[in-house]
Amino acid sequence: MRCVASILVALALLLSLSVTPAAAQQSEPAKAASDSREASLRDWFNGLGKARQEELKKRFRAFKHLPKERQQQILKAVKEGKPILNEQQRENPKKLKKLDYLERVRLYTVAAELQALRRGRPAEFKAAMESERPAAELQKLMLEQRVQMHLRSLTPAERAEFARLSPEQRRERMQSEHKQRLEELQGVYPRLAELREAAARGDKEARKELRNALADLRTLDQLLQRLQPEKRKEMLAELRDLSIDEAADKVRRALQDQWQKEQKDRKGPRDRKDPPRIAPERNGKRGEERRPREQ
Repeated sequence: MRCVASILVALALLLSLSVTPAAAQQSEPAKAASDSREASLRDWFNGLGKARQEELKKRFRAFKHLPKERQQQILKAVKEGKPILNEQQRENPKKLKKLDYLERVRLYTVAAELQALRRGRPAEFKAAMESERPAAELQKLMLEQRVQMHLRSLTPAERAEFARLSPEQRRERMQSEHKQRLEELQGVYPRLAELREAAARGDKEARKELRNALADLRTLDQLLQRLQPEKRKEMLAELRDLSIDEAADKVRRALQDQWQKEQKDRKGPRDRKDPPRIAPERNGKRGEERRPREQ
């Protein structure tokens, strides 16, 4: 972890030294030392393989996504030679790797939603965190945020109709549509009917598998709703040939393609190369992904 932090700091120095005017105000000896360190860092980075360079750039972008306070804590810990993460935090990645893909997607999605709230509605987010029931207050904010996301997933005609509803009616409509979509998705996977029958007979393993499968379907639906309406219909037609896990991965890739197309079509100064926080990559290298669960 210290090695990773050193890499982040090195890249941060490379970027900061290339844009800050402070160097012009340094004394000649200090400026020479700074230039020498910058050159050394650049030589070190340029000497790495292309794949390693891309990996470090990705990690640095992740570092920049952290709150400023957390960035400063990491930089301070590195300078003082202290570990960045405590023991529990170091164990968390190991636990995440043991989770199934869609379980990790669920955690990732909730984290991304909370991050969006923290950045987009900082005052309300802070008030919710400091309230007597932070979980309940955050859930309310997340529901409001999901209503807005749902609005963007509709066709223009559906959006106009949805916009005329009251906030309470919008939530009810969204939840009703979500329930209907889940029922349709359940019909795609015959295995669910088998699990329901076994669970009704008292099979505890079937009950557990059914709960997990329904949670996976809810996650799959969340991913599908982020696609453009026409692409979503096209994707739904392909689900019968895929397991739930395979379908989620296919939707994730479609979301990446959609985002890249939007970036090409968008005019303006925004030219970020890092993709949006849609869903985590699968474990392992390409071609060595986990075997999907059977339907």
